[in-house]
Amino acid sequence: MEGFLRSVPKLTLAILATSMLVSAIATYNLVPIYKLSFSSKIWTHSQYWRLLTSFTFHGTFSLGTFIHFLLYFNSSRQMELQGSGQYLFYTTLVYLISLISGIFLGVSWMSDVHFLAVVYVNCRRNRDSKIAIMGLPIQISAAYLPYITLALNFSTGSGIGIVLGHIYYYFEDIYPKLPNSRNKRYLNAPMVFLRLSEMLRL
Repeated sequence: MEGFLRSVPKLTLAILATSMLVSAIATYNLVPIYKLSFSSKIWTHSQYWRLLTSFTFHGTFSLGTFIHFLLYFNSSRQMELQGSGQYLFYTTLVYLISLISGIFLGVSWMSDVHFLAVVYVNCRRNRDSKIAIMGLPIQISAAYLPYITLALNFSTGSGIGIVLGHIYYYFEDIYPKLPNSRNKRYLNAPMVFLRLSEMLRL
């Protein structure tokens, strides 16, 4: 177990561990679920923990939640292994846009945005992979997984997550390969994120 934990990238491990802790708190009714969501009470009642819990809560413990965790873990791990500084920048970017969405669009769960923003990019990068759905003898292309997930559990946050994932994937993976792009990457991580990643040993 110790060896496995050491092999997991640190940012992925931190977010996943926090998500499981928040799920446990909600599952055992230590805190009502409505007090974990993004709300104006963050500012009016100084409930600042919602800035974290609304970003990391994926549901109470159930089969669906564990499948959710598994998809997130696999996607987040692969993205972080491709560059921890870049992934730290992407996660920060998604968080800030989630925060804006919560304020202006009433998105209660920023975790919906982050989950599909990460899964979308990973699935596009591994579009030819085949995925079995819940053990059924039917396999689908990984490229379709985000849309199936969105259809099964639609929310404004999930839709925003797919849009963010698509924009990031386009500017990171497609645009630099176009003839007139000169290999320009508009969403390349600023140096501060690369240095912070090194300092934190991510």
